[in-house]
Amino acid sequence: MTTISDETRARDFIAKLAKHDFSGAFGEFDEKMRGAMPEAKLAEAWSAIESQAGAFERVDALTLAEAGAFHVAVAKSSFARAPLVLRVVLDGAGRVSGFFVAPGDSAKAWEPPEYADPRAFDESPLAVAGLPGTLTVPKNASRAPAIVLVHGSGP
Repeated sequence: MTTISDETRARDFIAKLAKHDFSGAFGEFDEKMRGAMPEAKLAEAWSAIESQAGAFERVDALTLAEAGAFHVAVAKSSFARAPLVLRVVLDGAGRVSGFFVAPGDSAKAWEPPEYADPRAFDESPLAVAGLPGTLTVPKNASRAPAIVLVHGSGP
């Protein structure tokens, strides 16, 4: 008897949604999910996702985590217009008992513009009122303007 991994089950479920096989995807639900999200509602929800993010393209990375008696597959996914994170919650029998969608990380790694010369600056660590930071100063400058940027939320 072959055992299907949680990763395979999650990928198969997502593949069914991507192919608009809502009957097949609905067949993966446990009883609670069947009551909470009938097949027509699942199709409507997936259509809304695609209307905003574009057509599903691929799962870029999938990780698994345990949450009590459940396993959670977190699939970082690419759609035509936006990345999304699809969370597929599986019960002990491998049935889908939860499905959640969240925005993905669309931030790209920062790269300096072509005209910037990092060799023209000196950087050193600095702390102001207990906040860690970096002091960046042009080389060979006797005086330079200053800007303090404080990132994050809150006051």
